[in-house]
Amino acid sequence: MSELLLNTIIEKLSMQSMDIDAIRGKIENLPENLNVLKDLHTQLSSVENTIQKISFPEKEVKQLSFDLNRATSILQQPLKSEVAHYHHVPKLSWITAGLFLILCIVCSGWYTTQSELENYIAGDTKYRYLKLDNDKTLQRLLFITDSLYHLNPKMRDDVIRIEEDNKQTMELQQQADEKQKEVDALRVKAGHTVK
Repeated sequence: MSELLLNTIIEKLSMQSMDIDAIRGKIENLPENLNVLKDLHTQLSSVENTIQKISFPEKEVKQLSFDLNRATSILQQPLKSEVAHYHHVPKLSWITAGLFLILCIVCSGWYTTQSELENYIAGDTKYRYLKLDNDKTLQRLLFITDSLYHLNPKMRDDVIRIEEDNKQTMELQQQADEKQKEVDALRVKAGHTVK
């Protein structure tokens, strides 16, 4: 057993010696790895400094948050919008409408003048026809009428006034006849005889 123990111890020692040789080989390579570790350490510290230099924009975030809250409160209140329609008519349209209106007035004036002219021509023709008639009393009446017209320039106004009076008298007579018919109809209805 002691031999077995001795063999086991020797094996263990030889394994330990191999482990120690491996560790020595690694330790000898350690200076090369140390340079890599130093480089890695400097890079990490520069990254850390850069991260520390990059500060979180707290002031801007607070301002943004305030603006968003204000915009949200404004958007919650609907706008009352009134649409006002303004129709603009170009000057050319106004000018065209004005010229058309003037044209209509001129045309109606021409029409009125034409109809009055036709009445004057008809009156003149009738007067001349009556003058050509051989009836001496009619010619004498026309001559007297012409003389009166030349003596009294307001004769036309007098004739128009007399015509209007005659027209009014005729209308009143028609109304009186209608009222008499109504009275007669009421008497017949009441049982009286019409005289």
